[in-house]
Amino acid sequence: HIHELSLDWHLRKKLGEVLRSMDRGIQACDTLMKYLFLWLVPAITEMILVCVLFMSYFNYLPLAAAVFLFVFVYMVMTIVLTLWRKKFRKAVAKSDNDWHDRCTDSLINFETVKYFTAEKYEMDRFGTAVKAYQTGSVNVQASLSLLN
Repeated sequence: HIHELSLDWHLRKKLGEVLRSMDRGIQACDTLMKYLFLWLVPAITEMILVCVLFMSYFNYLPLAAAVFLFVFVYMVMTIVLTLWRKKFRKAVAKSDNDWHDRCTDSLINFETVKYFTAEKYEMDRFGTAVKAYQTGSVNVQASLSLLN
């Protein structure tokens, strides 16, 4: 697909960002499958079976309703907090793309950087991008701690 894009795109490309986005897409598919089919579906199935067991075997509907209600509230709170964390994750993904892009482009265009003696400039750009990534990463970890 990338080879079929226009010359203009290739001249303005951000190779580091493209590579990082492709990596992130592959990881996202893997994570979705892992969480959905290995954790979420079995947990919901277990919750339903436990509620049916409490209703049929123990013949006690209030206990089954309480279990269902508490697990449902837990699921809703997890979804709400996860959606709130999304803004932190987006900021980290953008800063991750930025520092990978700056690093890759700087290394690919090594001759140009040397020719214009822009090593200090490139190091400053890279340092700024890494600091933004680190700040965002701390925010993501703090929000994850709240979620857990």
